[in-house]
Amino acid sequence: MKKWVLILFIFLFLGSCSVDEENVVGPYFDSIYFGLESNNVWMTDSEIIESGFVEEHASVPDLIVLTQDVDDYTNGDLMTYFVDASSGIEEIGIKSSSDLGISWSKKKNADISGIEDMRPVDPSIVQLEDGSLRLYFYDFKNNLNQDLSNIYSAKSDDGINFELEQKVFSYNHVTDPEVVYFNGKWFMYLANNGSVLLAVSEDGLNFETYQDVVIDCSIPGAFVDNGVYLYCNTMGEIIGDSGPVVLINGNKAMILKVVNLNNPIVSK
Repeated sequence: MKKWVLILFIFLFLGSCSVDEENVVGPYFDSIYFGLESNNVWMTDSEIIESGFVEEHASVPDLIVLTQDVDDYTNGDLMTYFVDASSGIEEIGIKSSSDLGISWSKKKNADISGIEDMRPVDPSIVQLEDGSLRLYFYDFKNNLNQDLSNIYSAKSDDGINFELEQKVFSYNHVTDPEVVYFNGKWFMYLANNGSVLLAVSEDGLNFETYQDVVIDCSIPGAFVDNGVYLYCNTMGEIIGDSGPVVLINGNKAMILKVVNLNNPIVSK
């Protein structure tokens, strides 16, 4: 009897952990990495891949340096929010580092109340004046195959448990929001059919279209350092979707995705 119980337990455990790689979403085949700039020179792609691994089955990451304590996380900690596809279905994954990216915590997943049947992806994370964190995201499930795309926000006092706030922006064919605060306004950069669209808000909750950013690329990442610096890559690049920041020591850092070339979506 004990033998059969053990076999059943092993079968159920392994079955619950397996993923059918023929039918999973594209981000399952991506990984995220951390890279540094020193003396205005960034690590090369090969250096980042060799030494900067953060998480597998992960994509579209954003990165923040905390300026205030948030529950278990302290001022100066790095936190990355990303699309976690390890289960075969997209969730928002979270990892943190208290040593400037040398080591990273065990992965957690964001719990966002009030989203009902939404599927949040493409996270952008900011810290508000009261120390709480606001997560912007694109609703993949309900926007799929529709012209009008909706971007939402959720707020958290601990960095893990979020509560949906509201829809903050709608526009045709936008994804990958990246939000920064500069000169008293919130700037949201979005991927828009191979270019970058800019929307602006006074309160961080109600954004209005401002203009197209005249650059020949998409998938934006931005940071503030006496101005707004915008990074981006073209659709389909193997390394990209960057989340850049300025560290507490003044150096710049970036979290980014690397596409697994064995991904059947890439290989076709």
